[in-house]
Amino acid sequence: MQINRFIAIGDSITEGLSDRLPNNQYRGWADRVADELCKHTSNFQYANFAVRGRLLKQIVDEQVSQALK
Repeated sequence: MQINRFIAIGDSITEGLSDRLPNNQYRGWADRVADELCKHTSNFQYANFAVRGRLLKQIVDEQVSQALK
């Protein structure tokens, strides 16, 4: 199975807040997964709609429709 699209939704954990790299940039778990997935497929697409501080209802209301597009 080849994965060519990965879309992340969530809060600060998904966004990568407080996950600082040595160069002071932030790189969350979703970004790291996307980095690995893109190594194994061509035409890989990635979007991270996560926003810090969002609760479940806000994630569903604000991010799911974007992800489904």
